[in-house]
Amino acid sequence: MHRTKSHLKIFYLLVIVTSAFLLGSTVSASGNGHALQALVRPTPTVMPLSSPTPSLDKRVSELENRVNELQHELELPQKDVWDKISSISGLLSGMLIAIIGGVATYVYREREKASEKLRDKEHLSILRVQTIQGFMSQFQSGDEKVIEAALLAITALGDPELTTNLAKLYRGSGTISALTKIADSSLEEAANKARQSLDRISIEGEKRIMQLMRLFNGQQVPGDLFGMDKSKSVSLPAFTGIMTNARDDRGNDIHARSHTDEWLVQVKLSLDSFRHVKIAVNSLQMLHSLHPSDTIWLVVLNNVERLFIWEIAQKGFLVSSHPEIEKLENILESRNESS
Repeated sequence: MHRTKSHLKIFYLLVIVTSAFLLGSTVSASGNGHALQALVRPTPTVMPLSSPTPSLDKRVSELENRVNELQHELELPQKDVWDKISSISGLLSGMLIAIIGGVATYVYREREKASEKLRDKEHLSILRVQTIQGFMSQFQSGDEKVIEAALLAITALGDPELTTNLAKLYRGSGTISALTKIADSSLEEAANKARQSLDRISIEGEKRIMQLMRLFNGQQVPGDLFGMDKSKSVSLPAFTGIMTNARDDRGNDIHARSHTDEWLVQVKLSLDSFRHVKIAVNSLQMLHSLHPSDTIWLVVLNNVERLFIWEIAQKGFLVSSHPEIEKLENILESRNESS
């Protein structure tokens, strides 16, 4: 570095000397020219005004100042990559601190939300246990009306999820009645959960009836199990094939076939009004018009008033509600065990 500076100084001195020499030569040549002109033209002429030529000392001084400026610029330290990085390190540090602070705040808030949800869940579990304990006697009574009232009360307390969970444990007619009323209510969340539970109960009910029909094997059972007079009897055919989910093309839920008979079965959750009975009868009559030679059986998974059953049976259809299905299951299962 020192050797480079020395070389530069020598170079600048050479530039100064050369410049001074050239200036001297110019001044000398100018003087000689004026002398010759005097010899050739003795008569003086008026010369135009021009700016005076700067003196040699002044030019040399300007050159020295310029050399000093250049030397000063060369001596200034040059910024490398690390210098540039250090100049913006403050800005980067501020941004990094802000980002870390934001992330830390977000993580903290998320943990707080998770903790709050956990506390709410634990509190809800405690409340549910207390609710079940308060209604346990009603669910253990076996009275479907009491069970229905208990489920409606729990829904009114604002816990439809607990209602649907209890409906899975108690699947009697009281549960179906409660869920049907909840599904028709204006409580959107409770109504949606009730409909889902009813759909599940309907599917399970179809499977239950199919399993019951597999026990049919020519037995004679009381006619009142199918809406007829008790003095009459019904012969149960031995079915060779039982299919489900045929409502799209035949209007029924279950289609069973034996060597001599065909049964078309509709499964409904409840019939709790004359309006529902009329709708059911119209559906059965339409099905009969399409298949006049088939036996049509309406199964209702809930309790049905005897007047409604009689109304449907008078139209020539077999009809069974929740109590009749239970009796029919007991009769067929006992006969199969004895045989």
